[in-house]
Amino acid sequence: MTTEWAIRFKNLQMPPHVYMLNSNQPYDTAREGITRGVLSHGVKWLLHLDTDVLIPINAVPLMIEWAEKFNLPLLSGLYWAKKPKSTTGGVPMAAAWLKIGEKPEENRIEFAPLDVKPHMVNLPNKSPLVRCDVVGAGCLLIKADIFKKLDESNPNLPYFEWGLGRRDPTGKPLPQMSEDFYFCMRCVKELGINPHLAVAVQCDHICNAVKRGSDGEFELLTLRG
Repeated sequence: MTTEWAIRFKNLQMPPHVYMLNSNQPYDTAREGITRGVLSHGVKWLLHLDTDVLIPINAVPLMIEWAEKFNLPLLSGLYWAKKPKSTTGGVPMAAAWLKIGEKPEENRIEFAPLDVKPHMVNLPNKSPLVRCDVVGAGCLLIKADIFKKLDESNPNLPYFEWGLGRRDPTGKPLPQMSEDFYFCMRCVKELGINPHLAVAVQCDHICNAVKRGSDGEFELLTLRG
């Protein structure tokens, strides 16, 4: 993690909480282990916060307040995906998407980026909470009851599973999506709970870049984090 992230984390406004850190594991098993460890303490809310996402100082109590007020058990802050301009047409992509189709033969769901710009008009005078189908888990507030409901729905499934490029023991493709998409789609399909995006909780996303030796231009490194 960066020094900037550590200082921001130290100064966050936090209610009484349990903190757990996981690193050097695959994304899905890291999130799974942290989630189950925190749940063992009887918490009401969980916040997944990646160490490359800088959230506002008041983000945690504010998101809890909105989640309780509007009965939204799955709420994400707004941060922008780390995608090179060449893959997005030069348009920034928020880490929030809508389902646009399915390819059952590939066990794949297709998503399109949520257009956040219209919802950013007149901020901070209004604080829209926008319904999505999937969001990133870099700044994701989750009501603990969701995990109990997922276990009741199917106790044999993980909460988070990285399926891209992987198959089950029978050779069938796992759901072809990242671990955060998998979690969101379980919530949507099994519980009828969609994630919402808190547009006013605007987070910075720390990126790595190099200045190309060939022409001196910046090039964003595409490592996921």
